Amino acid sequence: MAKKKSPTTQAVLDFLDANPDATAKTVVPALAEQGVTVSQSQVNTIRSVLKKKQGVKVRVKRKKAAAAVAPAPSAAKPGRGDAITAAELREAKALVDKLGGFSAAKEAIASLESLQ
Repeated sequence: MAKKKSPTTQAVLDFLDANPDATAKTVVPALAEQGVTVSQSQVNTIRSVLKKKQGVKVRVKRKKAAAAVAPAPSAAKPGRGDAITAAELREAKALVDKLGGFSAAKEAIASLESLQ
C-alpha cells in the first residue's frame, strides 16, 4: 500500500509540476500566499526525492578546500641530505611560472647569486 502524501508535500509537488524551474526561494513565498507553510529545506528535500524518482542525478556542489600555505622551506633541513620533496618541486614550478618561464627563473637565480 502506498503512503499518502501530506498536504504540504502535495502542495509543493503541484507547484513544482506547474513551475519546474522554480527555486526553493520562490516556492516558499508562493505557497505562503496560498496558506501553506513550508521551509526551503523541505522544498529542497521534496525536489531531491522527486528527481531521484525521475532518474535525474543530482550534483552536489562542494566547496573547494582553501589551499594551505606551506611555510618557506629552510636552506638546510637536518637529516634530509640533498633530497627535494614534491612540495618543494611544486613551489619551484609555481615560481618558474610566476617569473615567466625557466630561462627567466635561471636569470633571476644568477642575479641572486651575484648579490651574495
